[in-house]
Amino acid sequence: MVGGGVRVFFVSLALLVAATARAQPLSVDSAFRELTAAQTPPVDETVLQQAAISMVEAADADPTHRAAIVGLSNAAHAFATLGRWQSAERLWQRVIDEGGPRLDRQPQLEGVVAGALERLALRAARREDWSAAASAYRTLCDSERFARSESPDIQERIARAFVGAAFALEAQGAPLTAARYWLRSVERDPHDAEAADRLDHAARLFTGTGHYREAKEASEMLVRLFGRSRAHGSLVARARERIARGGAPPRADIAP
Repeated sequence: MVGGGVRVFFVSLALLVAATARAQPLSVDSAFRELTAAQTPPVDETVLQQAAISMVEAADADPTHRAAIVGLSNAAHAFATLGRWQSAERLWQRVIDEGGPRLDRQPQLEGVVAGALERLALRAARREDWSAAASAYRTLCDSERFARSESPDIQERIARAFVGAAFALEAQGAPLTAARYWLRSVERDPHDAEAADRLDHAARLFTGTGHYREAKEASEMLVRLFGRSRAHGSLVARARERIARGGAPPRADIAP
């Protein structure tokens, strides 16, 4: 009986150890490899979901691992692929919160953090949550850390963020701030195909909010950049008229 009891004890112990081992999360490296494999076509959604969950658990267990932030970003993409948008958005926010402070130590995370900001902004805009969209875009384009980046990809993301911020601010009902972001988008890239239209729109917003000096300055910039362009003749003519009025609206538009 004693021998049998000992044998049962060790069998039970072995089962307990095995169960505990299964309950422990994978290492970040192992979870990363499993998630990468699960994201490779053809994709099995059940396998992909479990791999994404395992990646999050591994990052929870070892949050300072150098691959943890990239792993969380990959898990967010996996959840987005599965249509689990709330889970994806929570992870993108976590990537921003945890990855942002690491950028000086791990500059290779720039694209990951910037991408998370951009995706949160796009998701907010899709819901017409213009306040959240504007906040995410402005974090990206106003960041001194991102502005110092030498990565062409980051600079392209910043350029898109200025336009996204301007659009979201205008939709939010903040035309003056929107106008200033439209103007900054052109200052950043005066050769953009839509630069003249953006300057004209900014000038009209400045005029509409009573900021005539800024309307005049935006119009002067439009004339300076596109004054000799036949393609922008009507915009230039309108800008010259606005300059002559000091940025104010036409007299007929002024209420008595």
